[in-house]
Amino acid sequence: MLAEIGDDRARFADARGLKAYAGASPITRASGKKPSITRRWVKNDRLNHAGYLWAFTSLTASMGAQAHYRHRRDEHSDWHAAAQRNCRGRYTPGRRRGGYERGLVPRLTKLPWIPTEQQWMDVLAVAAGEPVRNRVMLALAYDAALRREELCSLRTDDLDPAHRTLRVRAETTKKRLERVVPYSAPTASCCRAASRTGPGSAGRADRCSCRNPGATTPIR
Repeated sequence: MLAEIGDDRARFADARGLKAYAGASPITRASGKKPSITRRWVKNDRLNHAGYLWAFTSLTASMGAQAHYRHRRDEHSDWHAAAQRNCRGRYTPGRRRGGYERGLVPRLTKLPWIPTEQQWMDVLAVAAGEPVRNRVMLALAYDAALRREELCSLRTDDLDPAHRTLRVRAETTKKRLERVVPYSAPTASCCRAASRTGPGSAGRADRCSCRNPGATTPIR
């Protein structure tokens, strides 16, 4: 591999150039709304074969390589050659983006913020003085782990009080996949209290029940 790459450090402008030369980076083409990703045919065949053997032997020696290979096969439905080619591409370090370092297993350089117990108690103390609508939104967001867009796009027909479940519609999710998640009994009590408060509470209570699945009233 060193003989094919050479010792000139200025030969490749960045890691992507080296990956393209070795045949490890795919080619992406787009025609209208149909993108296609194919393997690279113009490459250094000797360097490409060395990388193939490198990735092939690492599958039996490295747990990280095995995990990444299995992830590509199971989650992305890659064929064996495509999954192995993706492993080989991960061996070449790339550009840092979003706090991650490129590698077989992404590594976070900045850990996410996790509130302490006292901070959670402070949040609950402030929420106790909020209107019931805000308390319902906070409880649903906590129980169902909802993103902001998912929470703000909820409709009354997404709630199933009989089974205490919440339907997150596909068009509001990040990966466009619908899911059904349960929520707790205290949250159900907040939902019932919200449906009984304010003018026109009888109509809203009927729309919040599962007896009227065609209702599309947003929770606002």
